[in-house]
Amino acid sequence: MKPGRRRLLIPGLLIALLIVVALAAAIRRADAETTPLPVVPHAQVSVMSDPRITESSGLAASRAHPGIAYTINDSGDVPRIFAVDIASGSVVGVTTVENATWYDAEAMSLWGGKIWVADVGSNRGAGEQRALYVLDEPGAGNHRVTADRYPVKLDGGAVELEAMAVLPGRVFLFSKGWPHGFTFLLTGRLSKTEPSVARFMNLSTPAWTTDATATADGRYVLVRGAVQVEVRDIRTWKLVHVDVIPMLQQGETITMETSGTSYLIGSEGANSPLVRIPFNPATFTTAPPSIDPQVQIEAQHPVKAILWEHQAQMLRAAPYVLGGVLLLGAAWWVRRRRRRRRPR
Repeated sequence: MKPGRRRLLIPGLLIALLIVVALAAAIRRADAETTPLPVVPHAQVSVMSDPRITESSGLAASRAHPGIAYTINDSGDVPRIFAVDIASGSVVGVTTVENATWYDAEAMSLWGGKIWVADVGSNRGAGEQRALYVLDEPGAGNHRVTADRYPVKLDGGAVELEAMAVLPGRVFLFSKGWPHGFTFLLTGRLSKTEPSVARFMNLSTPAWTTDATATADGRYVLVRGAVQVEVRDIRTWKLVHVDVIPMLQQGETITMETSGTSYLIGSEGANSPLVRIPFNPATFTTAPPSIDPQVQIEAQHPVKAILWEHQAQMLRAAPYVLGGVLLLGAAWWVRRRRRRRRPR
């Protein structure tokens, strides 16, 4: 094989794979009956640009300290909570949790003056338990505290959990998935010694659920997906409202604001923006629109839509593509060796 062709081999195979996926997506679009809906009015408030906030994976706006929101990093960070001034995005305090080890802290919530941190993600080794950490809300300034730890296990095995919503006597945990996620529920008194079982509930969540939040009165839970926020009546889990939200780069977090008339969404990664979206239950009188998440994602980010919808097929095809590359490489190597051995 000529050197120029060898250099084009792997990119060519990858392009062929993407073409197959793109054709499948085109067929999917042709069959779709829904059309993209407009994005809800929104405004960027600030940007969390502190270099220590590298993977904002949870967000919780304080009621006791108006104007402050808390955030945590995803897996790989020490157990610490950042207090952020919402208006400027600046860090105004860091609280270190001295008795904790977080393997994959995916979500956080505020309820009753307590911060709840959900170390429930999938980036953990064998024997490392999922757990909830609960501590008093610290406010601004730097603090070193301890937290109550409650081990958790799931009724249903290994699932990629991404979100949590805390209400009186109940903790909802939500998984990430396509075309929807699933819900797990913790009820009753949590134990510090024995794992509490989060029961699987037949309650769906949006495609690629990443975070959730509850209203101050405990009436509604807002669950964030890739392109929408679903508002659910906590008593019935009935869908009462849907917002089509802007697709932020690595969109991740959501929290109700103290006013109760708006919520914030943010993203995972450096320079995470805080975007404000109005919230008004008085508008929930009409049936929420039916949203096709695939169509919405394609309208806002077509490349990401292809990758998300067909990631399972791409993962299954990857070993064959890699195997083909290795076989072609081996054939080229053998051929080259034979040529070198030929007498001149």
